[in-house]
Amino acid sequence: MFDPSRLRPSVFSVEDMNKIAAVCDAVMNCPQFKISENGLTVIQPGGGAAVKVFQITEISAGDYVIARTWDGANLSGPDVKIAKQFAFRTSLLAQVIDGTNVTHTFSSDNERTSTDIGGTQNEVLYPRYEVGAEIVCAESQNGTPVEVDDVRISWMDLTSRVWLAID
Repeated sequence: MFDPSRLRPSVFSVEDMNKIAAVCDAVMNCPQFKISENGLTVIQPGGGAAVKVFQITEISAGDYVIARTWDGANLSGPDVKIAKQFAFRTSLLAQVIDGTNVTHTFSSDNERTSTDIGGTQNEVLYPRYEVGAEIVCAESQNGTPVEVDDVRISWMDLTSRVWLAID
C-alpha cells in the first residue's frame, strides 16, 4: 500500500498509514456510508452522523473552537462551535496514563507542561489549533460532553492530533 521510500517525513509510520488507508477503503466501499459533496453521512438504525470539513475562524475557550464550513476554496454558513477531542481540551488538568498520575498546566490551546513523578516536560500540539486550519468534524445527534452557555456542542473535531514533547 504505502512505500516508505516515496514518502516525505511524517509523524505517522507506514503501519499507521496502512491502517488509515484500510479504514478509508472500508468507508468508501461500505453501504452504511453515504458520500456526497457536503461530506460523509453514516447511515445506521436510529440516527446517523454527518462528517464535514470546516476551517477554524476563532480559537476560543480551550475546549472548543469556532469554525465555518469549508469547501476547499470558500467559507460558508454560520459560525459553528466544534468540541475538541477529550485529550486536547484545556479542561483536562489531570489524568492517569499507564498507572501514573499526570497533571497538565496549559499556557495556550497548543502548549502545555505535563508533570508526573519522573519530572516535567513541555509539550506542543501537532497539528496546532490555529485560525485558518482545516478540520474534519462529525455531528452527533446526542451532542458532545462540551457545553457552552448550558447548550451541548453537537460537532466534534476528528482531526488526528498528538502532544509532542519539546524538551
